This record gives sequence, C-alpha cells and structure tokens, in this order.
Amino acid sequence: MLQIELVRHVKVEGKAALYGKTDVAPKAADNDLLIAALLKRSELRQTRTATNTLKLPAIYQQIFSSPLQRCALAAKQLAQLTHAPLLIKDDFQEMNFGRYDGVLFDELPFDKQESISVSGLHWNTLEEFFQSPANVILPQAESLAEFHQRVISAWKSLLTQQLSLQTTQGLQPRRIIIFAHGGVIRMILAHVLQLNWQQASWYQNLHIGYGSLTQLSVRSIDDNSSSPTHSQNIDQSASSHDYFTQVNTIAMPLLDE
Repeated sequence: MLQIELVRHVKVEGKAALYGKTDVAPKAADNDLLIAALLKRSELRQTRTATNTLKLPAIYQQIFSSPLQRCALAAKQLAQLTHAPLLIKDDFQEMNFGRYDGVLFDELPFDKQESISVSGLHWNTLEEFFQSPANVILPQAESLAEFHQRVISAWKSLLTQQLSLQTTQGLQPRRIIIFAHGGVIRMILAHVLQLNWQQASWYQNLHIGYGSLTQLSVRSIDDNSSSPTHSQNIDQSASSHDYFTQVNTIAMPLLDE
C-alpha cells in the first residue's frame, strides 16, 4: 500500500496575483513551521506503531516536488532532515496563466479602454476565465485541458512506479510526500474522486489552504488483503497497474491561518 501526502506550499512573498509559472519565493518562517508540523505528525505516527526511538530516515521513502521554489525549498529542507530521496517533477508545476501570470491584481485595470493603452490586460478577461476555466484560455497560457493532461499523466506514472517499488520491496506501506500547488492538488482530487474538473465550481468551492495536508491511500488491485469499499475508487487506466485509491483527508491545515 502507498500512503501519499499532498502538501500545498505556504504563503508567498508577494502581493495578490495569479501565480502559476512565476517563481515567487515562499515565506521562510512559514516554511520552517510547515516542516516542523510534518515532522511532529510523523513522530506521533511512528510512536504509535513502534516502540523504538524515531528514526528520521524512516519517515518517507520518497519526496516529490514541483520545481518552483515555493514548493521545492520546503521539499529540499525536509529531504535534508529525513535523508529521503528527493525528485523534482516538472509536471507538478502550477498551471501556466500566460500573460496574466504573476501580474498583481492591483495593477489590472477594470476598464477595457484603459487597458488598451497599458498592456491589453484587464479584469474582464480574468472574470471570464474564473467563470468558465475549461472554455476560456488566457493569452499565451496553458489551457485547462492541457493542465489536466499534464498533471494526471504525471500522477499515473508516479503511482505505477511507486506500486512497482512496493511490490519488489515487501508488504510494508510505502510512504511518500508531494509538495505541490493548489491547482495541482485539486486536479488530482477530481481525478481520484471521478468529479468534473472542467466545472468552475470545483475550483471556487474547494478550498486548499496554504500549508495544508491531503492524504490518500493507494492499494494495488491484486493485493488480496483488501477489497474496494464505497469510499474507494478504481482507476483502471494506469499503464501497468490497476489500483484502489482512498481519500483520507482533504486540505487539513498544518499552520495557523
């Protein structure tokens, strides 16, 4: 069985904007608090299942991260403390919002006529995108369908690889952690729960807070120790594995807001 933790990065050092590919720095103090919270949870978990002293290298078997520093810095910090191997996954980057990426909301004019003399960007286009993200493509941006394809392909590849390692390394649960972005986590959850990732309401109503933890359990379909329940989903499209995925926790806050 795989135990997967999806962690959204902490707040960033920048004013409000649509940060996708823009490589903005995280708040360093919040990163320290996030790592401390993850280690504390892991220590409690270990003491419940073993009588020996906690050994940090045993906490995670693998750490994955988006390459953007708001994710990667925390991942590197955790890897140094736990000695777990770290793999940067480009496909777990946030959606690319094109010309709107990283532009401060305060700098976007509401009047289209005003925007013509500035940059051609305005709030109206963003509002159209927010209301219909699957149908509106921002200028020079990635489409929602392209974003979905990129993230879910990477997710399936990761599961296939990790389940193969689980098979060769024995029956002990393999625990991995992924540092990613709000959009990436929402896309993975929509896929696992078989919900419509094209609906604007999915992104507007599901809050994935900064520094929050989403937990999933994944079990190979050929593992006879368990059978699927009503709370599990079967994904039969993986390249070499069929598997059950169970969502245990969604966006549990690890930091005080």
